[in-house]
Order: sequence, then C-alpha cells, then structure tokens
Amino acid sequence: MAHRVVKKQIVQKVGKKDQQHKYEELVQVDRDIDEKVNEKANSNKEFNADLKDLRKARKSVLDIIDSGEETLDVDCYEVPDEARMEMTYRRVDNGKELPEYTRPMTADERQLNFDDLPEDDQAPSSSEEPDRTDDAGEPEAEDEVAQ
Repeated sequence: MAHRVVKKQIVQKVGKKDQQHKYEELVQVDRDIDEKVNEKANSNKEFNADLKDLRKARKSVLDIIDSGEETLDVDCYEVPDEARMEMTYRRVDNGKELPEYTRPMTADERQLNFDDLPEDDQAPSSSEEPDRTDDAGEPEAEDEVAQ
C-alpha cells in the first residue's frame, strides 16, 4: 500500500558545527538584505528624479496652456543704432527686431572706431583739405589775405 506524504514542522537541536554554518548563512543573508535595501534606495532616487522631471515638464506645459505664451531660446545678433544711441537685437532666423531687448549704448560702444568705417566716411588725411562748411551747411568764406 502507498503512503500519502505530508510535511510537518518539528524542532531539532543544532550542533556546534551546524551553528557555525548558520552564522555564515546569516552573514550572507544580511549582506543580501543590505544590497537589496541599497538597490531600492538607488532605484527610488532614480524614480523620484524621473518623477520630478516629469512633473516639472507637466507644469511647464500647463503654464503655456494657461498663459497662451511660451518662452523660447532664439539666436540673435546685435545691431548698433547710432542715431538713437541704442543697441538693438535681431533674430538670426527671420531678422525681426526684438524691441524688449533694446538698450542704451555703453560708453565703449559709443566710441567711434574709424577702422570700421567705409573709406568715404573716414576723416580726411593730413594731406587732404577738409571741406569748409558752416553750421548751416554753407561753404565758409575764404580767409582774405591782407595785402
């Protein structure tokens, strides 16, 4: 006749040799637990960082939807406006002026650099005679030489 096998828990004494093996097993289990705890902590850090980034992105999109405006980084270049003594900025992609960034020229920017001027705008050299005009743009009268 076949017997039916079942499991039952019993209490058994552990000898000194087996106890030493149990201490070694305990040390290994403690290491495994510490490793899992650290793994979870690192995983939580990554998870929390990812979640924080996603929430930040969500808020940004909601702010754009609420305000109807979006802030973008665009490439620009400076354009000096000597007539108004201002520096203006224009977008590289479409050339449109960005009036919100217009500012007064600095003292250095106001300094006229003759090397940057075209040839016909440069001051006459010492060998050339300058045009003589008065404030109204009329030619000045020639100095009469006393005889």
